[in-house]
Amino acid sequence: LYQETFDEKWILLAKKLVDYCLNHFFDSKSGMFFYTSDLDAKLIARKMELHDNVIPSSNSSMANNLFILSKLFYEDNYLEIAEQMLTNSLPKLFQNGEYYSNWAILFARFAYGTYEVALVGDKAFKHKKLIDKVFIPNVVYAGSEGESNIALLKRRYSETKSQIFVCQNKTCKMPVTKASEALKQILD
Repeated sequence: LYQETFDEKWILLAKKLVDYCLNHFFDSKSGMFFYTSDLDAKLIARKMELHDNVIPSSNSSMANNLFILSKLFYEDNYLEIAEQMLTNSLPKLFQNGEYYSNWAILFARFAYGTYEVALVGDKAFKHKKLIDKVFIPNVVYAGSEGESNIALLKRRYSETKSQIFVCQNKTCKMPVTKASEALKQILD
């Protein structure tokens, strides 16, 4: 929702929920998340949902969430956990891919890399709409019409012009002022 609206309340809520899950659902031994919280009544066994079905599994969803949030907030810990979760699931992904489609999305993100695109200034949302006319599956977006404390946007705002920063792994190309130029940087 944040990547479509650039309303920071959504991304801050997502980060808060992920941090809650890390504190109450994460199992450091397996590197995966339990289906129930450590605050819930004790069960005979705490299960972990691993394979995707009609809806993605809770673990594959959480791994993808951690990956995206790591790119927006520069949280290396999130990325390390997502990578470990994927590593744990790779044997089953290759054996039974039809039950691990959401894991395959994460695998593609790691294998082919992801662009982090920061859109800043009064034309940020307009530029995003223009970029969205082209389907690009391996992009994480952050945007703001003013200053922002989100790591991908921090210290990128200029009062005099709207800019688009195309980055990979925290390294950005020269900023551009047109959506077409940003698309060229991504697609070339």
